[in-house]
Amino acid sequence: MDELKKKYQKAFDLAQPYLYFDGKDPEPPDEEKLNEAMSICIELIGIPHISWAIYWLKGKIHQTCEQAEESYKCFKQAFEKAKDEDPVQLHACVIRELAWSCLIVEKIEEARYYTKLAIEFEDDPGLLSNHALALIVLQEYDQAKEYLSRAIDQAKGRGDTWVETTGQCLVTIISKIESGTIAPPTTYAGLIDLAIEKLG
Repeated sequence: MDELKKKYQKAFDLAQPYLYFDGKDPEPPDEEKLNEAMSICIELIGIPHISWAIYWLKGKIHQTCEQAEESYKCFKQAFEKAKDEDPVQLHACVIRELAWSCLIVEKIEEARYYTKLAIEFEDDPGLLSNHALALIVLQEYDQAKEYLSRAIDQAKGRGDTWVETTGQCLVTIISKIESGTIAPPTTYAGLIDLAIEKLG
């Protein structure tokens, strides 16, 4: 087991500078190091009863490489394993990533479920906003506005101007949809295009 932990740590150390987490911007990807880290992950996943953490790390590497479908699959596997292994860590290490990846691959019903589940672990303005994104695509505007209101209030209290600004932008988009000024987006990508346009 110590040898497995050493291999995992090596993969993590190789990939970590290029992964986005803890709100820190990653360094530009180093393909050689990421490929080496991925090779270790693939080796470890072949071992029976391996921890959820290796699926999470593999998902993060796919995320960095903009391989959205592969990333989603890894986070889903990590979630399934973590439910039994280490439920306390579900939010921080698994659910947030799984919820976000569901949006990216347009699995919006799943995104609604997992973003809501993530909020149960932590009432965070970013998570509230992500849940609202899924609700907007599903045309559940009243609920979306409730979650955006909570997200904006929390963001103001924390000085998080990005979540505050994007939350207000999404409220404006809902208003325009409800007034018939713009057509409702039917995909997450379409909603993001609208938000980018409004934010300028």
